[in-house]
Amino acid sequence: MKLWHWIVIGVVIAGLFSGPGALEAGAAAQPPIEWSDIPFVFIGGALGMLFVIGIQLFRRESKFSKWALWLLGPASLYFFASGLSAVLLAASRSGVSPHAVLFFAVGAGTLLGVGVSWLIYRRRFKNAL
Repeated sequence: MKLWHWIVIGVVIAGLFSGPGALEAGAAAQPPIEWSDIPFVFIGGALGMLFVIGIQLFRRESKFSKWALWLLGPASLYFFASGLSAVLLAASRSGVSPHAVLFFAVGAGTLLGVGVSWLIYRRRFKNAL
């Protein structure tokens, strides 16, 4: 297996083990997280990734865009895995509440933003891969 596969596996495992911490962090939020906040977090994460990586996509050299994708992709995957773990943990305990879904929404939104940015990168720099 390639090094990249091991990095992805390590990030997912680390994210799954940090689910209880993500659940506690979401519960400690002040003011408390409401259900109406979750779509805002999801859309904000997606647009945030598009903005941050999009700035690099305007540069002539592709290496800066590639670095942004390589660094922010695993970070987004980590948030997604920890959020998934927090949702599953909350569902097994007492039920899913908004703070349990917070990190899942962040991870899903940022993964969406990284995915769209990757498609833009492939179109903009066709020969850079």
